[in-house]
Amino acid sequence: MNLLNNIPKPLLVISVFVLGIAFIVYTNRPHSICDTQLENFKELEKGYLYPLSIKNAGTRAPIYDRAFASCRDGQGSAGACLEYFKILSKMIADLDPIASTCGEFFGENGVIRKSLIEGMRTLVLIAWGEELPDKEAKVSGRLDTTELSLFCNLRATWLKYLNKESFESFKDSVVAELPTKKFEMKEGARVCTNCETPPKLLEVMGSREELLKHTLFSINCYSYH
Repeated sequence: MNLLNNIPKPLLVISVFVLGIAFIVYTNRPHSICDTQLENFKELEKGYLYPLSIKNAGTRAPIYDRAFASCRDGQGSAGACLEYFKILSKMIADLDPIASTCGEFFGENGVIRKSLIEGMRTLVLIAWGEELPDKEAKVSGRLDTTELSLFCNLRATWLKYLNKESFESFKDSVVAELPTKKFEMKEGARVCTNCETPPKLLEVMGSREELLKHTLFSINCYSYH
């Protein structure tokens, strides 16, 4: 308070005025074409990635989180991820018309980033399976052509809106989650029969490059776009 009293009043008035102008400019920046395209995208994704307001019925939460949870918790059963993958495919289709100049702007959107990260991570984990696959096994695992196409489209969307450096870091974070072996439980009891600490994947595969070659990240997307 004493510090403020020591500032000459004319200087204090000018400082407050300048700060006020700066605040107004920041909060009322020109409405860009990227803002408009994001608004259009959110409109298309209401009920899917964003909440949906229903007249006289309040707001309905987006179905994304429920569909993702169903996929995550039921990957062993057929069709568990069907709804989730449809939501991701719709997101990609709705993003497709966005101008490339708005890539960085859209890449900063938390909902889009989260969907890209969780979608690609899920597909990589499903393709890998519950344990280290044979070296002769296909990197696609049990994914079908439609799901491989979805992965490739998610990757293309990532590289359009985010940067390659972040993609490399993302790959490392997913690879760190890949299991080396399937834990077996004794029938009728919650007792693991092979729960000794498994070897790290990098130790098994020898190098990061060799490890990535055996994951979905190495797939040639030319045939799936």
